[in-house]
Amino acid sequence: FKSVIGLPPVEVPRALSFCSPTIARTDQFTIEDTAADPVFKTHPFVVGGPKARFYAAVAIETRDGQRLGALCIADTRPRKFSRADAALLRAPDRQAQGEWMNG
Repeated sequence: FKSVIGLPPVEVPRALSFCSPTIARTDQFTIEDTAADPVFKTHPFVVGGPKARFYAAVAIETRDGQRLGALCIADTRPRKFSRADAALLRAPDRQAQGEWMNG
């Protein structure tokens, strides 16, 4: 983690990371209720601490498509995620792309 607010800064193996499927995708990755998701409902971060119930992320990538990581948000309660929310999540990624390429 490079920045964490509201959760303990715990490093996890990439195989357990919610970010791995994000980095593998070309679109935004959202789980509105992790406890209802067939893949994530038994994940250690869902059934144990920190009891993540919502996750949304987008891969951070360079303009040529190299994936550098993921920008994500999580919560301990399920949430709906609108198109406006998705646009806000993508804004820092677009800014980071510009900084990376110009910087």
